[in-house]
Amino acid sequence: MASLKREKSQTESLLFRTIASVLALALATSFLNFTLVSQALAAENTEGTQNQTPAENVQSTTEDAQDSRSLANQDSDQDGASALTADDNTSNEAANENANENSNTNSNTNENSNTNSNTNENSNTNEATQGNNASTLAVERAALIKVLTAKFSKDGTWEGMDASTSTAAFALFNLGSDDDINADAIIEKLAAESDLSAGQLACYILALTAAGEDATKVTISDETRDLVTEMEELMTDDNGDLSVTDIEQLPWILAVYTNYTDPYEYVPDVLAALVAALPESNVTLEQEAWSIMALSPYTDDDCEGVEALLGTWTASEIIKSQNADGGFGNVEGTSDVSVTAAVVCACVSLGIDPTSMTQEPETDSSVSAQATDNEASNTNTSTDDNDATANDAIGYLVAAGTEDASGYTDTEEAADAFFALAANQVYQSKGKAVNVMDFTKTGTTTSTTKSTASNSTSTAQTGDTSAPLVVSLLALGALATMGVSLRRKEQD
Repeated sequence: MASLKREKSQTESLLFRTIASVLALALATSFLNFTLVSQALAAENTEGTQNQTPAENVQSTTEDAQDSRSLANQDSDQDGASALTADDNTSNEAANENANENSNTNSNTNENSNTNSNTNENSNTNEATQGNNASTLAVERAALIKVLTAKFSKDGTWEGMDASTSTAAFALFNLGSDDDINADAIIEKLAAESDLSAGQLACYILALTAAGEDATKVTISDETRDLVTEMEELMTDDNGDLSVTDIEQLPWILAVYTNYTDPYEYVPDVLAALVAALPESNVTLEQEAWSIMALSPYTDDDCEGVEALLGTWTASEIIKSQNADGGFGNVEGTSDVSVTAAVVCACVSLGIDPTSMTQEPETDSSVSAQATDNEASNTNTSTDDNDATANDAIGYLVAAGTEDASGYTDTEEAADAFFALAANQVYQSKGKAVNVMDFTKTGTTTSTTKSTASNSTSTAQTGDTSAPLVVSLLALGALATMGVSLRRKEQD
């Protein structure tokens, strides 16, 4: 009998503890819900207060004051009621004055808003017009590139490229159309040449290299010739020393060595000669541009002074020589297709966007004058201004050639413009510096892109964590109580 009573007592004790644990867990849950609801209501009240306008705040304050005074009037005598009524009138007058001031302020704000709206409409119109002009230029540029590609490719009107039009071969290579370069036609032109300079032969070498030929093993009239060695013979004297110091030839010679690197002893000499010649005062902008392009793959490790020269070629400096039509020239104020093309290619070789340098179109002084306020600005804005867009070098080259390339004075201009348009297209697709005179199949056609993994860090939202913490502790306590009870039951 005593055993049964003891077992009954233990069972009742276990049941009591279990009920106590469940109640503790229920209380904890209720506390959490109450806390969350309180926080939500507080946030809602705060948000509602913040979202009220000044006029609404005045009205709300007035209504609250009236409600308070109404309750006070019920417990006060007639004199007190009269005094409160007078106070109400004064408060209402102040509220009305504030409301009127807010109304006037809002009226002024609306006027400014309307003025700004007109300004924004004009701005949107200008942006839309500029966007349309940019789209038109893109279409014209693509059409011109297509025409030039057809003319300089195999079976085209200008397929037989020589030293002066070799830049067209450079263009085809950079466009990925090197298979369309007619190497046989170039070799035929070369075979007919006589008294070539080292620089001219270098242009032939580069054109054939762009076409996929090895210029050290070219078959001409059934004879295999090493054109690079022949170039070196033309640029050295009888003692084997470099004799060419002409900046007209040095950039092309150096570009050959960029493509043929097995090692050539004259590279340091050519580099030093070009670095020495470039700062001369009689160097034209075109010569400077081709020189910068040829030097771009090199550093001071190759020749001291290279980096200093490259550092002078910046967008802020180049734009100083740009003309109003977007072009560049060797003579101030006069634009030239070949000079502009050289500048574009040099910019691409250094990672400068050729389209980032622009000249604003000339406008009437009354239109371009600075307005003193928005209203005057809207009045003085001419609709003719909406059709004017900033001029850049690419736009100049496209406009000069017209849609069928008939605007260029000769095939040399057309070839140079073609090269610049192709170089710009490569830059716009890659968005970085590109050596557009590297024809080794590892330069412009193949690029190694390093992917940078971005480490995203998630930021936890902070708030009041006390309620969840209390609930967690209570729940753990309840579970622990149940666990102790069960263990005691097993022990008994």
